[in-house]
Amino acid sequence: MRSVSICGALVAIVLLGASAAWAEPIDLGGRTGVAANFSVTTLNSDDFSDDINVIFFNATVTRTTETGRFEFGGSLTVSGTIFGDIELTTTTPSALIRINTDPLGPEENIVLYAGFLAGLSVSKAEGVDGDDETDEVGAFGPKFGAEYYFTPNLALQLEDTLIFDTEKNISNALAIGAKYLF
Repeated sequence: MRSVSICGALVAIVLLGASAAWAEPIDLGGRTGVAANFSVTTLNSDDFSDDINVIFFNATVTRTTETGRFEFGGSLTVSGTIFGDIELTTTTPSALIRINTDPLGPEENIVLYAGFLAGLSVSKAEGVDGDDETDEVGAFGPKFGAEYYFTPNLALQLEDTLIFDTEKNISNALAIGAKYLF
């Protein structure tokens, strides 16, 4: 099975690129953040007659505590999977909490984090035996990531989210995106 993704290459280019254009370290404390990230994956295997294409999009709104250590918020994740004549769309609203490291790096513009999310995942499958099927399950799991701040307000984000649901399914999404603080 082969997975094709541009996330790793983009992150390597950015992290190896030029340093931040400001002289002061970032300040996360007491700020609101809006982030959006995405992933496109194609699975090609001898076990399947068709490729499996997965598109993942996540939008998050968070508020950071005054110390900058914790973030609380909500997110909405939408993913679409196409396999032959079957289309599966999953929508997951969730609440989340994350713990940030102190800014790292020579310019102190890199933040690593770990967190946890919990929500409800609603899946709709079209083309399964000619019928449409809808399923609702609880979804929860850890998330890990890194943010590279180009300015005190704008960061490139690389995030990995591992989701478990109440029907014992597991999904893992590695995504790249951007975050804006205000």
